[in-house]
Amino acid sequence: MGSPATPTRASEASDDRTRARDEFGLERHGERRRRQLVEVAAHLIETEGPDAVRMARVAELAGCTRPLVYRYFPQREDLLAAVVSQFYEHLNALMSVEEHAQGLVALTDPDPDAAWAGARRLMEGAWDVTEQLGMGGLVLARSEIARSLAQRERADAESSETERRWFRPLRACGLSDVGCALALDCATSVTYSLMTQHRAGAITREEGVRLGFVSLRSLIRGLQAADAGRETPAT
Repeated sequence: MGSPATPTRASEASDDRTRARDEFGLERHGERRRRQLVEVAAHLIETEGPDAVRMARVAELAGCTRPLVYRYFPQREDLLAAVVSQFYEHLNALMSVEEHAQGLVALTDPDPDAAWAGARRLMEGAWDVTEQLGMGGLVLARSEIARSLAQRERADAESSETERRWFRPLRACGLSDVGCALALDCATSVTYSLMTQHRAGAITREEGVRLGFVSLRSLIRGLQAADAGRETPAT
């Protein structure tokens, strides 16, 4: 039998790069390119609307070829779904499922101060992620395109992030599935509207977060009362 092959300098250098990437969290080139394409798409959605997201336009703004865009996103819908996913992935990274649920449940507390203390981290996190990534994800989440994309998630609703982070805790507070969906739509729409006002200089970050809290808490408590009243037999 021959002796084991001696590693080449090229393979050693490759191993060093891999170790450095793992140790310091460095991104692969492909990961950077994919993230860039998502950011370009999100910018187009925010500034020109979802219909502006065309593979040729994304490639032009990203400084790459159209086949490269298709390499990462075989269909336009895959790129749109990635824009939405990017927003929620960043928000989900801020807190666990349990912490997210606790923030939602806190909104139902009758004591406004206790509700604010319990929900503040969730409200500030949603605001800061929107400010960091832009409103492309929110614009898309409010569109008909997002509703068709949601069909994928509903196919495996039991394991979806929306199911775990929104519907389950709100159901536990007495909301129906319709109420849960309304609360999610409200959170998305209110954040979009307030962020627009913030960018125009009409409100501060603190005002925006607080107004978002008041709006979402009022809706959830109202839905909670309405669902409770519907379940109470008439006398």
